[in-house]
Amino acid sequence: MNPYNGGAGTFMWLMTDGSILSNGSDLHQWVKLVPDQFGDYTKGTWVQLATSPYGVGAAQEQILPDGRFYQAGGEYVYQWPSGSSSNDHNGVQLYNPVTNTWTLGQSGLYGNLWDTGTAHLKDGRIVASDQRSARTQIFNPSTNSWTAGPNRPASAAEDGWVPLPDGSIVSISNGGAYRYDPAANAWYTVARPPSSYASGSTDTSTVTLMYDGRILAMGHNTSVIYTPGAKPSDPGSWAQGPAIPQGSFVDDVYATPEGNGKVIYDSVRCSWLTNECGSASGALINEFDPATNTMATISQPNDSRGAPVNFINLPNGQVLAAAGSRNWVYTPVGSPKAAWRPTVTSVTGSGTYHLTGTQLSGLVSLGEDDYQNPQNYPIVYLKDSAGHVYFARTANFSSMITSKPGETQTTDFTLPSSLAHGSYTLYVSACGVSSAGYAFTY
Repeated sequence: MNPYNGGAGTFMWLMTDGSILSNGSDLHQWVKLVPDQFGDYTKGTWVQLATSPYGVGAAQEQILPDGRFYQAGGEYVYQWPSGSSSNDHNGVQLYNPVTNTWTLGQSGLYGNLWDTGTAHLKDGRIVASDQRSARTQIFNPSTNSWTAGPNRPASAAEDGWVPLPDGSIVSISNGGAYRYDPAANAWYTVARPPSSYASGSTDTSTVTLMYDGRILAMGHNTSVIYTPGAKPSDPGSWAQGPAIPQGSFVDDVYATPEGNGKVIYDSVRCSWLTNECGSASGALINEFDPATNTMATISQPNDSRGAPVNFINLPNGQVLAAAGSRNWVYTPVGSPKAAWRPTVTSVTGSGTYHLTGTQLSGLVSLGEDDYQNPQNYPIVYLKDSAGHVYFARTANFSSMITSKPGETQTTDFTLPSSLAHGSYTLYVSACGVSSAGYAFTY
């Protein structure tokens, strides 16, 4: 696709107006990718954005209920505001896409946000761990403040966290697995992952809640699958997953659940943790198919500077990735099941519209440590009779966690100021899966 200044946008986040937020020439220079008039991201345009106070790599990231972007901590701190330093792994910065401005948020309570696990609560608050202790903390974006959360059973590190439809949060790492119950404000130790994963030398890599309700966890050169218990205090159960193709490794790699039900991820020939190498000639792009419990390698673009990484679902069902020299768009084979699609039941209002439907936050979620890629919020777009696509800006979501099947949810949205009055077909997309069209007159 069209490159930004001859390079790739590395880390990427889907904003609530359908644009893609990314880093530019360094990690405090920011850009966004705007799709073309037909919603085609491969022909989109990169736009320069404001510079942020911090430039951090391997950090905490979330999208907030009002559409702002949250970034905190950072394992690597390359730029920092006055009064801070490269040792500040505890800062918070917030980006407002409407005003194109960055502001500093309140720093974490315990000094060590780093790239530890985070996940949303249903109301949009963010639960975060502490890199060097069992303490947790909860960020309220409405008040820009932190409150202490309950201690975990064990210290956190680079865990992957995923929110479940009941509002609980599952945290998985090579040290074990835990589940947070916000109703009880307590963490529970759940069943321990198989020894092939919980070996002490396994990088957490990526944790993915799939459409069947199970969680795929990958690290080092293994995959394991967790079935959560019915209640947060239940242990749940584990099963060994298939081998990573060609003996390759998944240390610090990334994934995303595709709309067809598979999980796409990259793997590398050698482990940076143990220096072991597989038979692969280089990096691979793979898919896990939960229906068949198999891994398969897929062809990758011929990028001159390396294989794609950092995957993110686009509203049209495609997957955007970053490679060494530019970004690439992958079109998965197959379609979502009808039961996975969000629905629209009503749209009311004028100026600011209120949409009611089901499954607006999607049925899957994703947890990673070095690059957190939240997707549990709806994107609204319109199409006219000529096929032109117009993205609305969504906000005020009734839920920011994975939806229960058939759950009624709501969102507000505003239309582009340049939109002409007329008749359109409205769609809502969540986690790369779009609804059926809904007649909308503006």
